[in-house]
Amino acid sequence: KHREFKTVDESYVSQIPQIPRVTDGPGYAKMSFTQPLHDALTDWYQERRNDSMKPHGVIPGGYTNNDKVLIDKVNLDEFPATHRAIVRELREILQWWTGLRLKHTSTFGIRVYRRGSMLIDHVDRMDTHLASAVIQVDQKVDE
Repeated sequence: KHREFKTVDESYVSQIPQIPRVTDGPGYAKMSFTQPLHDALTDWYQERRNDSMKPHGVIPGGYTNNDKVLIDKVNLDEFPATHRAIVRELREILQWWTGLRLKHTSTFGIRVYRRGSMLIDHVDRMDTHLASAVIQVDQKVDE
């Protein structure tokens, strides 16, 4: 169990030497939406945030503080066509980025982090997250 205010998790740090390097760069890439991702997500999310948002529930492992600041979620399992479109496009992007043929293992859906929400620094599991993506679908900021 993580201590309150901890901002780094070291549970999977020991696997780092065994994780194969799958890119030539620093291990991350920032990019804008591709047109297929934009088409699949933009209008869809604006509708779903009003009619399909549900409480996420506590995420096990202590990687977030959602036991203190609630996180909501739109479950992509309830929208198979959108889910397939996202998986298809992200597979193309990740395969282009890594130069590897990849197998999809999981898609978590759209999490809505609120003011005060935190996802701590962590190392993903290498058996399921050798290459992964985080997509920022929407953002509300103070002016």
